[in-house]
Amino acid sequence: MIGTSLQVTYRRGKPYVAYFYLPHERSDSAADTRAFSDDLVVDYADDGRPIGIEIVSPGYVTRSEVASLLRHLGLDPALLTEFEPVLARAEAA
Repeated sequence: MIGTSLQVTYRRGKPYVAYFYLPHERSDSAADTRAFSDDLVVDYADDGRPIGIEIVSPGYVTRSEVASLLRHLGLDPALLTEFEPVLARAEAA
């Protein structure tokens, strides 16, 4: 079993897209993909388990949006801390 990890792709020094790997087997592949929101897309294995989350807009996705997705998927809310590098930041005054 492979654990969770966050992979961020940068373009011109800024986060362009990110992927959060959920626990899965090496043999798992995405059999279905469903948009949860404009910013979050979930990949599912052929048995219906969520195996990954694409973060389409790193830096714009909100904490509440990710928390809502984690609840929807029945995942540990503590995983939210692993999304910190791609969450929207409050604008400096």
